[in-house]
Amino acid sequence: MADDTFAFHLTGQVGAPDFPDWMSRYGSKLGVGFEIRSASDRRMSVIAYGPSELVEAFALGCSLGPSSICVETLDMEVSPPGTD
Repeated sequence: MADDTFAFHLTGQVGAPDFPDWMSRYGSKLGVGFEIRSASDRRMSVIAYGPSELVEAFALGCSLGPSSICVETLDMEVSPPGTD
């Protein structure tokens, strides 16, 4: 599997203080790296990198948990940044 970079954005109640640590643990389990580009109580923008299938699984997993957040939308860029 080739490594790719994708951007995704979560909206909803995503400002829980435990969410970034949860993302780190989940990303480590999948072998996916990420960087939070911007975050507020209602929106988070993330750049994630790794094998494309696992990055997609990471984004989906982030939209589902932990129980301290409530994601309303997940928007993921169809193509990796910079590959227009």
